[in-house]
Amino acid sequence: MSATGCFVKPSINSFLMNVDSELLESFADEAQEILESIEEPLGDLESGQGNALLFADIAQRIDRIMGCARSLGVMGSPELEPVFRMIGELSEGSKFLGYRAERLKNPDMMRMVGGVIAEASELIGGSLRALKKGYVLYDAKAAQRSKERIRLVASKIQLSPAEKEELFKKFGVTDKDV
Repeated sequence: MSATGCFVKPSINSFLMNVDSELLESFADEAQEILESIEEPLGDLESGQGNALLFADIAQRIDRIMGCARSLGVMGSPELEPVFRMIGELSEGSKFLGYRAERLKNPDMMRMVGGVIAEASELIGGSLRALKKGYVLYDAKAAQRSKERIRLVASKIQLSPAEKEELFKKFGVTDKDV
């Protein structure tokens, strides 16, 4: 692991003993398509042009990435697990924010949530592009910053105490950390 928290392996071919390469490629292709499909709505939300109801559609799409990443992380090799965990956690946080943000009326909050989800999507997309090329790319510091932004923005949205606790528990923090 380098000082930036990234590691890149020259090839994942030797790691694919536990993950079918067709399954991995299919996941990467579908997840990339999903990310591309949410770029425009996220851009609209970030620019203040979108409707808060877009967040529910974005969250639903991201949920598909989360489920597949979690499954592949369980059945994959130890070298791939951090990437799938990151994709799963960022997808889960983005999905959570998306469903909660569909009730927002404040355009500034909508822009903020859209930006945070877009940032998480960019990290996920970078890792997916690397996997498709046969590399493992994981930036622990960038992933941590993105998760912290998700927590921070979630703390600004009116959530019930149980919803906040659920989100914070998934990221391994408490209210005091935010």
